[in-house]
Amino acid sequence: MRGFRGLSLALMLTGLLLPLSAAAQKETKDTKEAEKQLGLALIRSDEAEKQQLYQRALAALQPAFTNDANNALVWKLAGEAHAGLGHMAEADEAFDKAEQMHAEYAEEIEGLRETAWITGFKLGVSQLDAGQTDEALATLTAANALYDKRPEGYLNIASIHAQKLEIEPAIAALERAIETSHGPLYEQLDSAGQAQWRDLRRMATTNIGQLHGAAGVEAFQAQDFEAAQSWFEKARETNPYARDYLFNVVQAKWQQAQRIENRIKETPASAEQEYPQLRQIYENIKAQIPEIQEVDPNNEQLVLMLAQIEKRFAEMRGDSAQAAGRAAYAVLQKLETMPVALDEISVESSEGTAQIQGKLKNLNLAAATPVTINLTLIGQDGSQVGTAQVRVNAPPNAEGEQAIVPFEGTAPVTAPVAGWRYTVDAS
Repeated sequence: MRGFRGLSLALMLTGLLLPLSAAAQKETKDTKEAEKQLGLALIRSDEAEKQQLYQRALAALQPAFTNDANNALVWKLAGEAHAGLGHMAEADEAFDKAEQMHAEYAEEIEGLRETAWITGFKLGVSQLDAGQTDEALATLTAANALYDKRPEGYLNIASIHAQKLEIEPAIAALERAIETSHGPLYEQLDSAGQAQWRDLRRMATTNIGQLHGAAGVEAFQAQDFEAAQSWFEKARETNPYARDYLFNVVQAKWQQAQRIENRIKETPASAEQEYPQLRQIYENIKAQIPEIQEVDPNNEQLVLMLAQIEKRFAEMRGDSAQAAGRAAYAVLQKLETMPVALDEISVESSEGTAQIQGKLKNLNLAAATPVTINLTLIGQDGSQVGTAQVRVNAPPNAEGEQAIVPFEGTAPVTAPVAGWRYTVDAS
């Protein structure tokens, strides 16, 4: 969830609605005094002095709250004063009253709400940068309650929830950010502003996938494999190019199958009752593994899974132990022609550069044989955003960790990386 804190408004202020001069519904001595104080606050640069003027404006309106409570101008001015003081909930309530009493104020109040939102957003970001996360969350939430048509505040709210490991509120905030980035304000932005909102939209979409994935990992570690599968499937819907999401779906299904296998071992008489569900899970896994192998062809674990599945299919059909063994061996033969296996591949991108890491296991090569890993890096729209060649010499072909060597590399990328695929050359 990096990249949220201190989110800039620099490109967002073009075309901003500014407060219009009040077209009074009913001016009184109290409203005139409040307007005077608000006008002075607008031209002052000292923040403490501005706060005093907003307080004076509210003080001037106190009699009117009781004696002139049906005057829409009173509530519009009260909303301005509360907004200036950072009282977002009170400002929202006052603006609502003013619009209900005098619909013609709607456009002007819309501008006042957005102006107040910017003040609240900046305060929330400063609190976030100072490590005051609870205060920042309260400030940004209040600002969005006052004006909810921009995505930036929701992104920062999502960041705070994510830091607190509050996955579902973070996802809800990101979904709201995406929704608002498509809203009517988008059309009012200049080309630079629209480009930045599109970037925010992509950032939100990517982070929804990451949060779904994080929730899946949490569920997997808690051994709630059904929930883990569901979370990983949601992550994959958000980002179909990430190999890890589909691989984790398969892993969650595999663990569900192993639970059934354990029940069968404990109670062999239950086998015939358990087989239909077990067979269905294995069939689903078998159908999904080739899709993973298209991008991750040198994955030894997938071959071992397929071999076990074929063995169990034979056993569930009632085949002999020898026939089941032959079914597994037919799959395992692939490992005899696979030069190396790759594992723990990760690709992280930022500021135009991708960092690549992983591990290589020597299966069938002579020690020190040069190996080239050719990676294609995929963007969020499925297009190629970069390529990389990582070279490593094969370690000794031995048992255990002696046969494994880490590899790493970097590559320039034209956009954030959402997925990868690779091929291996060994000579």
